[in-house]
Amino acid sequence: MTEIQNSGQPITKCLYSPDNVYLVTTDQTGKTKVWLVERDYSLVKSLMGHVSMMRDMAFSPSGRYFATVAVEMSLRIWDVSDKFNMICAWYGPVNQLGFIDENVLILGEATGNKRTVQFNDTT
Repeated sequence: MTEIQNSGQPITKCLYSPDNVYLVTTDQTGKTKVWLVERDYSLVKSLMGHVSMMRDMAFSPSGRYFATVAVEMSLRIWDVSDKFNMICAWYGPVNQLGFIDENVLILGEATGNKRTVQFNDTT
């Protein structure tokens, strides 16, 4: 069993990438970290952008994109193939998210509405 050191904060969510190469963890402060599974869970990157606890996170079907949504009502999309660089930020009352296609997210809003968001990677 491997123990992950997360700066003393309890991990509130964790998610493996579809290919099991990465494990992403987040804590109650919104700090999100990416770990490389095959190297004994060595830290790859700390994702910057959220300032509050994560509500939800998901990988795209291929694992190329990673999306996060936090309590401060911000959605971030990260390009896994480009070292988890952020490619998109959007603000709205989002509680949950999921990929329905490689570049299409379905969002569950705090208002009870559902919204689909399509994004294009211009990198």
